[in-house]
Amino acid sequence: MNIKKLGIYTEISSYENELKSKNVVSQGWEHDVSFLFEADMKEINEWLPIFSQNDKRARNAFKNILNGLKEGDIVLGFEGNTLKGISEIPKNFIYNFDDSLGYKNTLFPMKWVDWEIFCKDNKLSKFTQGGQGIKGIENSGLSEINEYIKSNWAKYKEDNSLEVFPNNCLEKFEELKNNFERKKKESRENMENKLKQLKQQAKMQDFKDILTQKRQIILQGAPGTGKTREAEEIAYNFVFDTLLTEEKKKRDEELKELYKSEQFALIQFHPAYSYEDFVRGIVAETNESGQISYKVKNKILCEMAEKASNNKDAKYVLIIDEINRANLPAVLGELIYALEYRDKPVNSLYELDGKKEFILPSNLYIIGTMNTADRSVGHIDYAIRRRFAFVNIPPDDSVITNLNAKTLFTTIRGIFEKNLSSDFQIDDIMIGHSYFLGEADNLSMRFKYEIKPLLHEYVKDGILTCDIKTINDLKTS
Repeated sequence: MNIKKLGIYTEISSYENELKSKNVVSQGWEHDVSFLFEADMKEINEWLPIFSQNDKRARNAFKNILNGLKEGDIVLGFEGNTLKGISEIPKNFIYNFDDSLGYKNTLFPMKWVDWEIFCKDNKLSKFTQGGQGIKGIENSGLSEINEYIKSNWAKYKEDNSLEVFPNNCLEKFEELKNNFERKKKESRENMENKLKQLKQQAKMQDFKDILTQKRQIILQGAPGTGKTREAEEIAYNFVFDTLLTEEKKKRDEELKELYKSEQFALIQFHPAYSYEDFVRGIVAETNESGQISYKVKNKILCEMAEKASNNKDAKYVLIIDEINRANLPAVLGELIYALEYRDKPVNSLYELDGKKEFILPSNLYIIGTMNTADRSVGHIDYAIRRRFAFVNIPPDDSVITNLNAKTLFTTIRGIFEKNLSSDFQIDDIMIGHSYFLGEADNLSMRFKYEIKPLLHEYVKDGILTCDIKTINDLKTS
């Protein structure tokens, strides 16, 4: 027989109105963790620190709720400092998340006996000791109580014909048992979504810290790793100070709001892109009479810089997609200086409204994306590279939910691991997870017209050292 001490705070719960009247042993976590009930300790240990953070005491309490209490164990119920009741874990019991209780994570059903009744006329009937949570009583100053329970509990049950499984709880127990598999599935899905959200929040905080400090970053990775999607998420977080929703329909609406905002813009570089397209340049205009005139006009960067300078309390974000496809030294010009020395004037090649200078304000953030597999474009030189922070966006197969798609991804990754040229790193080249997302019915089409042609190019370019037949032998199922 193991004896555990259960402590509850009177401001949150009570022995009489919750433990005893609801026939439960309970702890106060805000998450339904049905899927962890009777799980092995390895899985429990993997999940609990994520949600109970650094509270070791809370984690240990939940371990007892989820897998630490067994048939025949004794639980002592403390309300505040006072020992109020004693209960024995029955043969049949179940986890239940009860949102109506102060402590929502419960084991049901438990038959509680008031401590004073059990200890009747014994000096131990009035016992106090503080603490919260569920823990063993070894080294807790409860040795006398331990001996008393071991000597008297069995006799008390016999003398009072005590059934540790309350008969009036049978119907509810059967109902909980019948619905438990559904609740386990729902709770796992909810917790996985919660975990996903926490990871996204942590990742976004990292991006915010980097971008706040450096002012400009480049997200780099192989094709299909979601670099532009990631850039949009960072931009949305900066502009609206919240995360994009995962649900597609709502996410699409949120992205529409982002693209409508004057605080955001997206452009895509290409080999013909110039300084005059990006910063400031001469534009030919034709009037109603057909006469042509030439004027200096600000382009997207100067336009965004001017807006940001006029609204210092707001954050402005410019995404440059495929940033390395342009001739960056030529496109950026004097911006190489301005990127590092924000809020300081620099002279443009062109005079506008009587002055050449412009300022790149510190509240304008630049996010570039770069395809690391594209060898047809030039490398970023060291002077420019020093002014950007570079963040790797690798393939992430955890977001691939379709089994055939995930199997195909794993197979293709195996080809890369065995046949990749020594000139490349696998995460710079391995095609990303976005090729394997979407409706399952479209996988064959995507494989035939998107994935396989790209793999053929990798073979032709010497990136993959296998022959074409290895690629042609791939199947989607």
